Amino acid sequence: MTEFRNKAPWYGLLIFIVLVVVSAIVHTYYFRDLPKCRDENIQILLNNKLRNNEQLLNNSQTLAFGQFQEKSHNAVQRDCSAELLTNAGTYLILYRVINDSGEQSFFQRLFAPVDFSISLESVKAIK
Repeated sequence: MTEFRNKAPWYGLLIFIVLVVVSAIVHTYYFRDLPKCRDENIQILLNNKLRNNEQLLNNSQTLAFGQFQEKSHNAVQRDCSAELLTNAGTYLILYRVINDSGEQSFFQRLFAPVDFSISLESVKAIK
């Protein structure tokens, strides 16, 4: 009985470590997600898309993004909106962040990066 009491803290520590590792794996597998609407990488891709379609912004210069909002979200896509301040006015931009990863194996889902792309839905001048 005294031998068990001496080893009990070590067993408790081992159980705790195993629980933390299993929880981390489960969290990574099930809750790995697309980037948020205001993520810097998303803003860069969004700006590139807009610059590829200059006629959408009347050849104006981008000054800042703001007022990011998430409209809806599921495992495959995230619908977002943002205001874009330019030297010609302010625009409301609706866009989607789309998961391009497709079907993945267990290990790919744990360790592979999340591939995503941006789809512009609409650009409207508001001011």
